[in-house]
Amino acid sequence: MKTGLILFISFFALSFAPSQQKTVFLCDNGTTEVYHLDKDCSALRRCTHGVIPLSLPEAKEKGLRACGLED
Repeated sequence: MKTGLILFISFFALSFAPSQQKTVFLCDNGTTEVYHLDKDCSALRRCTHGVIPLSLPEAKEKGLRACGLED
């Protein structure tokens, strides 16, 4: 009974934990090396291709770095 209660409380607490899946954005030009935290970043607005939303872990996995204008 105690184990079930502990599992229930743990599940309930984790369901309200902040998500680590922050969305970042990148220019779909095929050569980009950076991701942007803000879709309205001035550098990203100059993109003449499409803009792709991506999770932050995926962007880092692709070897992308953060845009220097947003630091």
